[in-house]
Amino acid sequence: MQCKFNRFIIILMLSVTLPGMAGDEAGKAVGCIGQVSGKVTVTAAGGKNVAAETGQPLYPGDVINTGEAARALLLLSGQDVPVEVAANRSYTIDGAAKTSGWFSQLVAAVTSLTEENPEQNYSSVLMVRGEENREAVVQISPNITAIREAQPVFHWHTVPAADNYGVRLLDLDETALWSLETADSTAAYPSGEPPLIPGEEYFLQVSAYRGKKLLGSGMANFKLLSAENAETLQTLEEANRENPFVLASAYAAYELYDLAIAQIEQIRAGNPGNPNLDKMLANIYLRQGKTGQARALLDRSD
Repeated sequence: MQCKFNRFIIILMLSVTLPGMAGDEAGKAVGCIGQVSGKVTVTAAGGKNVAAETGQPLYPGDVINTGEAARALLLLSGQDVPVEVAANRSYTIDGAAKTSGWFSQLVAAVTSLTEENPEQNYSSVLMVRGEENREAVVQISPNITAIREAQPVFHWHTVPAADNYGVRLLDLDETALWSLETADSTAAYPSGEPPLIPGEEYFLQVSAYRGKKLLGSGMANFKLLSAENAETLQTLEEANRENPFVLASAYAAYELYDLAIAQIEQIRAGNPGNPNLDKMLANIYLRQGKTGQARALLDRSD
């Protein structure tokens, strides 16, 4: 039942009706700024002029203006590659139809992360879980994310007073595939066990004991990336090694949230106080059920 409950929470978070999203196409972003160097501004359709920032949503009618020795990289619906705006240029955003394929997934991922209302998502999560129960006693990773490793290494927080842990790997039908007893707070899926299936979802349950007394337990779920998506990502990574925002968008599109978080943190280090990046990171945390970390970001940006 716990597996199904965790899945229900995520479905709820992703199905919240959000302002400015589907049903309100006039106010829907059609892309975002993926990278900025030098002086770049965005002139909105109403005439407001603001400095461009990485992660900033773009709407039909916005005009990107680059100064001397400046550059902007845009991820836009209706394009099949990122758009580069060179120095001393203007580029007007139109409302072109979305493309199909991997690039549209990148654009959809990043615009949803910037367009969503994290405060509303946060309230919806608390309605179901209750703030005091937002984190399991045993916190496990990876959790609510895709992974690329066919033999993952699992980690969990040490539980005070615990001297051993019971570990069980379950499939979507809650059939036990592997179990382990250990005194450590980490365990690797053994090579001798049945290989994990690309595209399939799995659950890991960790129970903390002192002797035979149960102190608490936690459940994490993850899925192994499909072979097709793994191949697409490898191509994207090779072409965008110097563009963490494109990589973050790709990881978010394929639900590799842990990798997306690492890339966004890298961008934030060079763009402190960027509200677009804070909002993106908060939404990823919410998708993973990390409401405490999301709330800290949202409180700081208020």
